[in-house]
Amino acid sequence: MEEAIRQLPAQQQKAWLLSRRQGKKYQEIAQEMELSRETVKKYIQYATQSIVRYVTSRISTLLAICILQSF
Repeated sequence: MEEAIRQLPAQQQKAWLLSRRQGKKYQEIAQEMELSRETVKKYIQYATQSIVRYVTSRISTLLAICILQSF
């Protein structure tokens, strides 16, 4: 998960972290980042989609490793 977050574009990463880790609302993030609320909303949506894609693309590899290690 941390690697997925590190790979986000800087603005998306900052908006996502402020929202998810610090619990800030879109309007608070918009003011802090000097962006519109809608831009913040989109950044967080894009970041979440990217994180989900990153994690799901690696799940099958991790499962395969776990299965192979159990033999």
